[in-house]
Amino acid sequence: MRKTLPALALLLIFMTAFALPPAFAAREGIEPYALLTDGLESPMNAEGAPRFGWWLRGEGLDRAQTAYELVVTDDIGGAVAWDSGRVESPQQSYIAY
Repeated sequence: MRKTLPALALLLIFMTAFALPPAFAAREGIEPYALLTDGLESPMNAEGAPRFGWWLRGEGLDRAQTAYELVVTDDIGGAVAWDSGRVESPQQSYIAY
């Protein structure tokens, strides 16, 4: 059975990709952008097990991602459909659902 997730739900990763509140991430000078689902910024839907990714931007030197947390929510009720939990990893592409 294939599972289809609405695009909006997949794009609700926000700053949880770093397990940091937005204010902290901004203070540290690094933030995610170009949130991707199966390599696309705005997919209409995703089937099966989509893969997530993002790019980083920020100011200063010696800034790097050390962990991430992905949260996929229902685009209608906002219920959490999946939470990766905090993952200690610099990986930022091809993260499996």
